[in-house]
Amino acid sequence: MKDRDNAAIAGDGIQMPEVFVSNYMKQQRNFIKYRRQKKCIEKAETGEAKQSLVLPKDQHVKVNTLIMAARIK
Repeated sequence: MKDRDNAAIAGDGIQMPEVFVSNYMKQQRNFIKYRRQKKCIEKAETGEAKQSLVLPKDQHVKVNTLIMAARIK
């Protein structure tokens, strides 16, 4: 019994600040993803609505726009 009390006093359950920062960042990413999906569901299923799931607002492409993508390796 005394060993368990000494372990608690020694700080066995103490977490490093990096753990809290990492958990907070994960929560923020998950909330942003959830918010984008919720907005998409509320909108009509158009091309623009589908882009809002994947792309930030400043990277949206207008519907019926011709684009060219080049992949350079």
